[in-house]
Amino acid sequence: MKNKSRLHRVSVAASLAAICIGVTACGGEVVGKNSNSIEVVSGASVSGSGISQKKDKSSESMNDTKRLIAAIYPHTNSRFLYREKGGKIEQRDLEGKVIQSFSVPGLDTGGTYDEDEAGFEIEWVSDREILYNLYRERESEDSVPELWCVPLKDTKEGEVLDMAGAEKLFEDSAYDICVEYADSQCILYSTLEPSYCKEYDRRKKKKVPLDSSRPKARWYPRSVNGDVSKFIVHSFEKSKEEYPTGVYVHEAGSGKVEKINECYGSKWSQLHGTVSDKRFLYTELLQEPQVIGKVSYDIWCYDGETGKNQILLPEKEWRELAGDMEFQELWADGDRLYIEVFEEKKDGDHTAVFSCSLSDGKGLRWEEELNRYLHSYDDVYMIGIEAGRCFYEAGDYDGDGVAVIEDRYCYRFSSGENKKIEKSDAENWLWHWYCQDEE
Repeated sequence: MKNKSRLHRVSVAASLAAICIGVTACGGEVVGKNSNSIEVVSGASVSGSGISQKKDKSSESMNDTKRLIAAIYPHTNSRFLYREKGGKIEQRDLEGKVIQSFSVPGLDTGGTYDEDEAGFEIEWVSDREILYNLYRERESEDSVPELWCVPLKDTKEGEVLDMAGAEKLFEDSAYDICVEYADSQCILYSTLEPSYCKEYDRRKKKKVPLDSSRPKARWYPRSVNGDVSKFIVHSFEKSKEEYPTGVYVHEAGSGKVEKINECYGSKWSQLHGTVSDKRFLYTELLQEPQVIGKVSYDIWCYDGETGKNQILLPEKEWRELAGDMEFQELWADGDRLYIEVFEEKKDGDHTAVFSCSLSDGKGLRWEEELNRYLHSYDDVYMIGIEAGRCFYEAGDYDGDGVAVIEDRYCYRFSSGENKKIEKSDAENWLWHWYCQDEE
């Protein structure tokens, strides 16, 4: 059961990372994934098609719903959200109402859609365009993913896909093409099998290495923020001339990487938060090459605007609070950095959360009320902390001692409310939950 819990933690955390990074801002404001998508919202509605600008009391709760959906659902812009549905691109307003659907340029289904034979996945949405993966034969080993772009036009009738402007950008022999960042000049993307990170130069219409001085190096993104063009990478393999050790920063389109920290070997894994649109939080650095497993859990903060890189919270300090509890995740939200820790006990696995100030690492404290709820279940799967809320799945052991996870919960830090999430709730738009409900 515990191993299953570990695997589940890894999978959902990885899924949420693409969403969590780049969707929170200081002061409790919420922004969308892309710099040209969701504008900063702080108590007012977002302008654009399908969104009311009224500020009467009846609209306040719906405005909060719109902000929440924009924060936790990845494929949104300032007007609509988009999703895959039955071989078409479905457009919904930020209240979740279906507006219209579009055929997918380049996807020939012959009138009948079979996702095993052909399919697509939306990768990036901005006010300007939608980028998506297209698969000719999804289950075939010979199928090569293609990345397509279709422009968006804001017309009197609403936002529509510009079918005439749709084009195939490139293809890749890897298992998938995961767009991490896109603008009018370049696209940063990563792949799963084999794993690496590259850029596509939209002006020259060709793939380019992240570091022109090491064109054969394989890099992997550890921090990608859709709101800014800077991100953190590390070499995917052990030390060779073309695979340097350390932690690096790359700015999209620059053709170079800049070393910001030491890290020996290829495996440092935790980098989970950004604050406003410039700061990156990371930890778990292997800093002694001769001592396998000697890992530092100092929590670092890199300021993408000033280039300053420093320890925000030393491991020694948070260990005085958390003791020997095992580090799990970082979550940056509002003006706090939340740290998830884990402890195995005879009566079950205990997940707990403590936090500190994002500005200076001070004010270290347990989130007592949240932890009280987390400890009331036999097993908890933390999904993430986002938009002033903690999302998690929880359940109790059955007669065989196996955790049965059936319910989803949302804890609000502002009110202390712990809410079981129903299918109709806005909180259910957390992407992998929403997709599961549609299956």
